[in-house]
Amino acid sequence: FAYSWPGSRPGSKVWNGLFYTVRRPPFSTANLADMDYSVDFSKCTTAADRVAVIATAPLTTNEEWKEFARGELIMFNQGIAISTEYETLEAENEGRGLLSRVIPKCIASSPKSTKFNIPAQLRMLVDEVVA
Repeated sequence: FAYSWPGSRPGSKVWNGLFYTVRRPPFSTANLADMDYSVDFSKCTTAADRVAVIATAPLTTNEEWKEFARGELIMFNQGIAISTEYETLEAENEGRGLLSRVIPKCIASSPKSTKFNIPAQLRMLVDEVVA
């Protein structure tokens, strides 16, 4: 899970400046933004690989980076960005969502949570813990 904290920082068009990109086959060479260096991911990955990279600023100049909106929650499941209720159901059923072995069921089933709306559940949990 990645959550866009609703606090601003200089240089960001939205709030916290979180960005993500998803790398999938066919892999290519990525050119780093902060130095003259490239990484050829085709030499160190397989056709079965897929990965999401989350950072506070785009790390490469030749890949598409998407910026999170204020307060946006995105769940990453096997390298795929998921942000709707319907999309989270598969990950939940496979034990990789809020009702997993990692997050205790007593927290995930908080009385304030909305059943089957995993993004809303996680937003409420974050707000409860931070407040």
